[in-house]
Amino acid sequence: MKRLLLFSIVGLTLFASCKKDDVEVFDLPKSISIAEGETINMLVGETVDLHLNCVPEDAWSPTREWTSSSPEIASVGIIGGTVTALNAGEAIITATINDGTSASCRVVVRAIPSTEIKIDKKDYEIVVGDVLKLNPKVLPDSASFKSVRYTSTDETVAIVGEDGIEGVAVGECKIIITNHDGITAECNLKVSHIRMNNGSLKIGPGQTFKFEIEPTIAVDRWISTDESVATIVDGTLTAVNAGHCAIVALAKSGKEIAYCNIEVTTGN
Repeated sequence: MKRLLLFSIVGLTLFASCKKDDVEVFDLPKSISIAEGETINMLVGETVDLHLNCVPEDAWSPTREWTSSSPEIASVGIIGGTVTALNAGEAIITATINDGTSASCRVVVRAIPSTEIKIDKKDYEIVVGDVLKLNPKVLPDSASFKSVRYTSTDETVAIVGEDGIEGVAVGECKIIITNHDGITAECNLKVSHIRMNNGSLKIGPGQTFKFEIEPTIAVDRWISTDESVATIVDGTLTAVNAGHCAIVALAKSGKEIAYCNIEVTTGN
């Protein structure tokens, strides 16, 4: 009975010590605004972090949600308030806190237009089955949009794929390069079979011969069908012993070959 009385006294003492003044009370803001201003100017590709100003300054700012009126122009993180400029135009960015209070700002996105697409040269030649990779440069360097798209004027000759421009059949066409701003450039493309300067060759042991291939970029590797008769390194043949073999030039695509019949003879 004495223990029960003691516990009751201690409990009442603790309860009495918890005064109302000891409880911390947070005030909600009476108003909020975007700290970065009413209008924010950005370039395509830029990001900016937005923050809220609260009145009073020490008011508690509860969970907030950020939204964009035109996310295709300027997107914003739902929680973080990070704005990313995507396309030229305007968007209204709005922050809303738990009690429904909101603040907005206008984001104006500007794009730096391109003036030219520069390519390395105007004429290219590839072998049927090979893939051409162009490296166009969009100018000026500060242009907002760098991506380009390719179009073939004759898809029976060459087609545009994920890895580049593939030669489909012998012929000629143009490759049109276009960017976001409508600027264009073009180059001429010739698709051909791989060609070797000799179809047959008679040569003596110890002698060498340099093959020429057209187009010059076509060869992936060289093969000798009998290296005891002749070897081939980077297009240069070296005759070893009397006999017959073939030298094969294999195109990069693996779909085209050129070859030369070799006769190594001591009577040459």
